[in-house]
Amino acid sequence: VLLLDIDTYFSDKSKSDAVRKWSRRYFYENWQAVAAGFSMFELNVVTDWDAYRQASIRNRGKACYIDDTKQSYGFFNTIGSNRCGSYNYNHFGDAYTGFRLGRVSLHEAGHMFGLRHKGTPTSEYHGGIRTYLWGPVMGNQWMGNYWGASQVLQWSKGEYRDANSKQDDLRQIGRYVARRADDITGTRGLMIVGGRVSVSQNTGKITDRTDSDAWTFT
Repeated sequence: VLLLDIDTYFSDKSKSDAVRKWSRRYFYENWQAVAAGFSMFELNVVTDWDAYRQASIRNRGKACYIDDTKQSYGFFNTIGSNRCGSYNYNHFGDAYTGFRLGRVSLHEAGHMFGLRHKGTPTSEYHGGIRTYLWGPVMGNQWMGNYWGASQVLQWSKGEYRDANSKQDDLRQIGRYVARRADDITGTRGLMIVGGRVSVSQNTGKITDRTDSDAWTFT
């Protein structure tokens, strides 16, 4: 279980929701981004303290959101402990959206699983490849503000030029939490409902670099 602790943020009674920098909608979008980033693993990303408390200490971690302008950070290798990193309002100021917050959250949560930064010999953080709108999760995040919804962030193993770290992100996370089983092991017939392709019934989850999902139709 990975808890995104927003209760502390909203517990400050001196501020109303109208003046808070993050809204509940932002946190919902943030949760979507983090849950999607870990969706290939058997990891339950929650904002519910009860779900967190029901998990044993060795099977849980938490991220704490506070109203601060300092740099966000995630403690290294803290899954399986009660230690909580600080996810702060910074980097983008009023340009923050929930999905931008989610990118930072995913990066900092990566540290909790023991992930190091992805960069180059001259930069601690890789700035992404603009041609492909691609960047490593453990690299920089700011460029996503300008690349729009087409930006692709991926867990990386340094498969780009001049990488300063060849750490395999997926393998490292897998030391803490199991990978989800392959949901489509071969091919699956395309589901047609009312003469149309059913979006909800024709989905698959890519869980590994070697995984592929395919549908057949006649």
